[in-house]
Amino acid sequence: MKWSIEKKTGMGLAVAGMILLVVAGMLYRNGRSFIEASEWVSHTHEVVAELEATLSAIAEAQTATRGYIITGQEVFVEPYQVAAQGVRTHLDRLKSLTADNPHQQRRLARLESAIAEKLDSLQHNIDLRKQKGFEAAQQHVATGIGTKQMNQVRTIISEMKQEEEDLLKRRTLDFQSSTRKATLTFSCVTLLEFLLLGLVYYLLLRDITARKRAEQLLQESEERHRKLFDNNPHPTWVFDKETLRFLAVNAAAVRKYGYSSDEFLAMTIKDIRPPEDVPLLLEAVSALRDGDEDAGSWRHRRKDGTLIDVENTSYSLNVAGRDARAVVVIDVTQKKRDEAEKRKFMDSLAASNQELELRNREVERATRLKSKFLASMSHELRTPLNAIVGFSDLLADGIPGELNDKQKRFVNHIKQGSAHLLQLINDILDLSKIEAGQLELRCEDFQVKDALPEVLSTIRPLAMTKNIQVQHKLKADLPVHADRVRFKQVLYNLLSNAVKFTPKDGRIDIDCVEKGSEVCISVTDT
Repeated sequence: MKWSIEKKTGMGLAVAGMILLVVAGMLYRNGRSFIEASEWVSHTHEVVAELEATLSAIAEAQTATRGYIITGQEVFVEPYQVAAQGVRTHLDRLKSLTADNPHQQRRLARLESAIAEKLDSLQHNIDLRKQKGFEAAQQHVATGIGTKQMNQVRTIISEMKQEEEDLLKRRTLDFQSSTRKATLTFSCVTLLEFLLLGLVYYLLLRDITARKRAEQLLQESEERHRKLFDNNPHPTWVFDKETLRFLAVNAAAVRKYGYSSDEFLAMTIKDIRPPEDVPLLLEAVSALRDGDEDAGSWRHRRKDGTLIDVENTSYSLNVAGRDARAVVVIDVTQKKRDEAEKRKFMDSLAASNQELELRNREVERATRLKSKFLASMSHELRTPLNAIVGFSDLLADGIPGELNDKQKRFVNHIKQGSAHLLQLINDILDLSKIEAGQLELRCEDFQVKDALPEVLSTIRPLAMTKNIQVQHKLKADLPVHADRVRFKQVLYNLLSNAVKFTPKDGRIDIDCVEKGSEVCISVTDT
């Protein structure tokens, strides 16, 4: 459990108060002991002083008596009487002072008896001097009775003084002990008080430092949140949940909506909504609960009256003890426009795709018709061509009759032309097969030098018409693995294009070389 600084201060003061009460009790007790010890010491000194005063008074009475005996003058009688009266007063005082000490009371009784005898002896000496003269008094003094009595008084007083000195020693020790206890108690109390004050000061200083640090962190946190609030690129505000009044707005909201900060703070959130949306707004606000985060899409109205589509997110907040909501707004007007344009484009694209699909179907249909036409036409063309090829073969073989060289050359050209035309027809069929995906390749191993003359025999008549020289260099002995017919077809296409685009008196070179395991054939024209 973490206590507040007020509770810690109160607890520290309560502990300090309890310690002060305990210390006060100890000081009172030690003080009483100190005072009692001091009083007993004073009492002992007072008893000793009374004993000495008593002895001094007896000595004065004895001195006054001797003066009277020697001189006979009445002036010495009065000091005797004063001293005798003083002795009685001191004895009464001693009785009062030693009332609590039975031993001293017994000695005091003996002392009173001895003093009484001494005073009676002194009075007897005075009476003898008055009545019988100096010699009678001198003889009585010479007996030594007075000296014995005085010695007895001194002895008793000495015993009583010794008793009091013993008491004084004990009481002095008690007084010193009480003094030490009082001093020690006071020192301990003072030290304890300083320690307690130091502890309280340390706790208060630590709590104050922690509070200052917490306040500093809180201030820094508030400053960070304030900067985040103010520098948020999206419009942000805080409104009172009860009154719906704006409590704070950032610069982005001022820029977006066109109102100044003062104008915002004088408005409610209803003022930036279209009138038809206000009932729904009030219903949504009343449904909000503390701690809930809410998100939704709304329409907002700016100062110039234009409406914008927004998406906002709000969360609960406590401002000066009042329920509030913090709102972050994102303008999605352009986003919705883009989405509408995107939907329009997608609809247009779908229509275009549908139209393209229809056209593709028409193209496929036309392709099928073309393939059918080509197949039919190639068949129709082959029939007369086969007759030309057959009869030219008969002429070349000399079955109708022997031909001269010129006739043979002409018949050979007919054969080559008809073979070329037959090849073209086959190419058309191959094209239709390629489009239909039905072309088959028949690969075999052959030499380029065996296939090339077959192509040249067809190309040379075409080249001769333009006086084009056709030269070839065959430096490759590796066989080629390919479809021989298709190989000759590709080579014929290359050479026919070269003849077609080469000007008169030009030149066409055919090179065939080996490159590793491959055979490279190139056709070059001028």
